[in-house]
Amino acid sequence: MEAIRRTSAEAVHFSARMAARAGLDPTAMEAYDLLVLSGPVPAGRLAAMTGLTRSAVTSLIDRMVRADLAERRPDPADRRRVIVAPRPIPPRIADTAGPAYAAMAAASEVVMAAFSDAELALVLRFATKLNEAGAAVIAGLGETD
Repeated sequence: MEAIRRTSAEAVHFSARMAARAGLDPTAMEAYDLLVLSGPVPAGRLAAMTGLTRSAVTSLIDRMVRADLAERRPDPADRRRVIVAPRPIPPRIADTAGPAYAAMAAASEVVMAAFSDAELALVLRFATKLNEAGAAVIAGLGETD
């Protein structure tokens, strides 16, 4: 369990450093990553994914739109809702944070090369189940306001 905690702490630290390089706050950087992974989502779903309140996620979306990381789209199924969609990474952010992300990806490839496909499949299964369990716990926490 300690290794998982350490990996989580390193990921938080890396994300914060990359956000600072890009001139963003860490929450916006993480929310952008979630949007890229999930694709466009309603604003309320982004609030749930980030653990932010619905009111706080509005400010987050404003910051992401100003940074050209996301855009608001009308929900075709419900005019009252807004869909938040990721935009391509802006060149100014890619230029400042991209090399570090590339270095991290290359280091990860080196580590993964030391494991068999079967071992990597087991790690993937474990990580997926751990992420699902964590998401369930977070969803159970509810909003903070």
